[in-house]
Amino acid sequence: MFDALYIGRFQPFHNGHLHALKSILDDNESVIIALGSADKSFEKDNPLRIEEREEIIEGVLKAEGIDHNRYILMPVDDIGDDERWVKHVEMCLPPFKRIYSGTPLVQDLFKKDGSHEVLDVSFLEGHNATMVRERVLSGEDYSDLIYGYTREYLERIGFKERMEGIVNS
Repeated sequence: MFDALYIGRFQPFHNGHLHALKSILDDNESVIIALGSADKSFEKDNPLRIEEREEIIEGVLKAEGIDHNRYILMPVDDIGDDERWVKHVEMCLPPFKRIYSGTPLVQDLFKKDGSHEVLDVSFLEGHNATMVRERVLSGEDYSDLIYGYTREYLERIGFKERMEGIVNS
């Protein structure tokens, strides 16, 4: 059984996510990093494919020296049904004790279910994936929001061009 579940879309994984994950690992021996909306990609709010998100997170955690034995990455598809969503997540993942999320809806759904302790994550002030995507589109510097590996990866896959294509289609 894993100590914790950290669930997010990670579109893309930014310094706030990394800060939160480190904090979670300070308090837990093991964590499932659940990549939500795994079935969505090439959308304004979900531009990255699941494989790309996994590669980014793995690369950042490796660069940070975070022991791979302390975490597992697992995809979770959307089902479009809040009433059944918690059970869906539980069926997709190995057992876990507590959940960490910065998303109020996710927190509310797990609290309502009552099957796990629900804890808020400590993000860095001013760090969110929406801001990263907006800065990418506007051509503003976003390097203060993401890890160097993430920036290199996004540039390698043509992330700015992808975002422009999505927004302009």
